[in-house]
Amino acid sequence: SVYVDQGGARGAAGTPDAPFLYLDEAIAAAEAKGKRFVYVRGTVSMRGPALVKGRLEIRGGFGEGWDDDPGAMARVVSA
Repeated sequence: SVYVDQGGARGAAGTPDAPFLYLDEAIAAAEAKGKRFVYVRGTVSMRGPALVKGRLEIRGGFGEGWDDDPGAMARVVSA
């Protein structure tokens, strides 16, 4: 799995402790590494289009510890 968060960093590892900042960066990393899931927390940006070629799933709605949180929403905005 790959992680992206509004508090992430550009060029991060994409882990829960070091999430990506941009959704397009996370999608590209997931595709390159053969990952199945991209987990999104908070409001994240897309810098441009992203092509999903395989069975990649993008999921949101996570709390601070990356646990499912029914009250949390993921939002994607244009950078």
